[in-house]
Amino acid sequence: MSTYREKLAATLNGRGYSNRTVESYVMWLDKLTTHFPGKSLPKLQPADINGFLQFLQERRFSEQSVKSAKAATKFIFKDVLPRPEIISSLPKSKRSKADPFIPTQRDVLAILSLVEDKTLHTAFGCLYGMGLELLEVINIKIKHLDLANWKIKIQPKRTQKARLSAIPVCLRENIRFLSEGKAKEAYLFAKVDGAPLYEQKLQRVWAEARDKVGAPKSLTMRSLRHAYVMHLTALGFQLGDVLFHLGYNRASALEYYCRTSDPAPEMYSPLDKRLDEQPHTEGGTLPYVSEQRIAAISALKSSRFDYSKLAQILMELNFANLNSCTYSVAYLLRAIIDHIPPLFGCEAFSQVASNYAGTKSFKKSMEQLQNSLRNISDGLIHTQIRAKEDTPTKVQVDFRNQLDQLLGEIIRISAKNV
Repeated sequence: MSTYREKLAATLNGRGYSNRTVESYVMWLDKLTTHFPGKSLPKLQPADINGFLQFLQERRFSEQSVKSAKAATKFIFKDVLPRPEIISSLPKSKRSKADPFIPTQRDVLAILSLVEDKTLHTAFGCLYGMGLELLEVINIKIKHLDLANWKIKIQPKRTQKARLSAIPVCLRENIRFLSEGKAKEAYLFAKVDGAPLYEQKLQRVWAEARDKVGAPKSLTMRSLRHAYVMHLTALGFQLGDVLFHLGYNRASALEYYCRTSDPAPEMYSPLDKRLDEQPHTEGGTLPYVSEQRIAAISALKSSRFDYSKLAQILMELNFANLNSCTYSVAYLLRAIIDHIPPLFGCEAFSQVASNYAGTKSFKKSMEQLQNSLRNISDGLIHTQIRAKEDTPTKVQVDFRNQLDQLLGEIIRISAKNV
């Protein structure tokens, strides 16, 4: 028996199979021999093997477990102990793919809100926020991070080509925190001893949070990848572009996800309907705050001031603007001008606008923030509910130029005073 176990493990390792696969196949070899006490592998007949697989189904083993047992059995009697008559007698399984379960974004965010552990919360956020597979998340190392450009290099297990994935704005500070002080070869999501997180740990925590929310059990961690694909298409991205970004280059993947799409609407001529188009900008929709400004603010060091809150507000401002959250944009802008006066040696922003010895153009921009922005944000914050509301537009809260001047001056004087 030990000879077959060793030969099986050596064959699998020699062909580059993962440790998980080696452990799984050896386990099924042990179960197979235990099921037939006193009967060696060479003496097993095709009816014995089929009876073993039938036994697993009757004992209510999961479909995936039965498939794994069949794959292990096929490998054993093909490459370790060649028995062509057993291979030919194995039942032909019909390959089918169930339609992906697409959870609502509300359910996903509700589950994430219950995960208090920062490491696990960020790992789950990567599954949904970047459409990663569980093994891709677990195997992220510090060397794969590009925090200057907020990218992660994904080394896929199932596809050969590595790809870059943008880190969601709301996960950036967590990822920066988890990566601080770690060596390049260290895992981003690691246990105390530095080893990567166990899949079972993530699955257990996810299941507990999901059950508390009352979401269906079909909302597994795999569902987060499906949600990433379909939610992006709901936001306006082409399905083919999303799949290409994830490394899918086969028509079968497109067909798989198309089965969950809404039926195509009745066609009409573009001459009969006008598009709600925005003016073209180079590189697509511009962020409210330049990524270079945020990076420069995040890099500032001072014995007197901590710039992390300002950097986080700026990132959330970009997120709010991207998702057309105009009220949030106004509130965050107001928070910024109330937060930064001590950097200029002032107690209130009104003093920055009127007393700070800046250039003439800088003073005019600060006066617009003090007067126009403050009045608009005060109106949106303090006005009580009315019979008829006027929802603000992006134009009403567009103070990007003035804010950029303010941030540029903060970077200039803060860098000078370090």
